[in-house]
Amino acid sequence: METVRTVRTILACIIVLLLGTTIYYIKSRNKSHGASVQIESIQTGLKKFHVTEQTPDRINWELWAESASLTSNETHSKLTKPRILIYLEKEKKPVEITADSGELDQKSKEITLSENVVAHSGKLRLETSQVFWSNDSGALKTDQPVLIVGENFSLTAIGMRAELKEQRLELISNVQGTLTLQGFPHIGLRKHQP
Repeated sequence: METVRTVRTILACIIVLLLGTTIYYIKSRNKSHGASVQIESIQTGLKKFHVTEQTPDRINWELWAESASLTSNETHSKLTKPRILIYLEKEKKPVEITADSGELDQKSKEITLSENVVAHSGKLRLETSQVFWSNDSGALKTDQPVLIVGENFSLTAIGMRAELKEQRLELISNVQGTLTLQGFPHIGLRKHQP
C-alpha cells in the first residue's frame, strides 16, 4: 500500500512539473506575439483503470474500468465500462456489478454506476439504471426502478437498499413479484369470502 502511495506521489510530481513547464513555455512564447493563454482545467485520461480498497487483513472491493478521466480541479474520476467486485465475509463469491458508465469519489471511495447496471450474486440478478455504493456503510442503493430475478421468482420495485454484509435487501415502493411454484400440484387461488 505504501508503494502505491509513493508511486502516485512521484507521478503527481512529474505531472505538475510537466504542466508547469508547459504553461511557462506557452506564456513566454505568446508574450512576444501579444496573445494570452488561460488554462481553466486540465484533464488526463487513463486506460485500463484499476483500484483496490482493502484493510490490512482483506480486500473489500476492486474496481476496473476501460478508461477513467481525472480532472485536476475535481476529486472524482469519470469511468467508462466500470466493473466492481465486492467481497463479502459470508460469501465465497463476490458480488459483481457492471455498468456502461460510473463515477468514483477519490476521497470517500463512494461509487455511482449508471446506465445498464447489472449486479450478480450467486443465482440472483439485479438490473437498474443507476446504483450508488457507499464504502462506509457497505450498502448499495437506488431510487430508480429495479428488477430482481432469482431461480424461481422475479421482483420489480421503485427504489432499493441492499446491505450486503448483512445480506439484507429492502425494496422501497411499488413492489410486484412473480413466484414460480415448480413441482407443486396446480394451486388455484380464490378470494377469501368471510
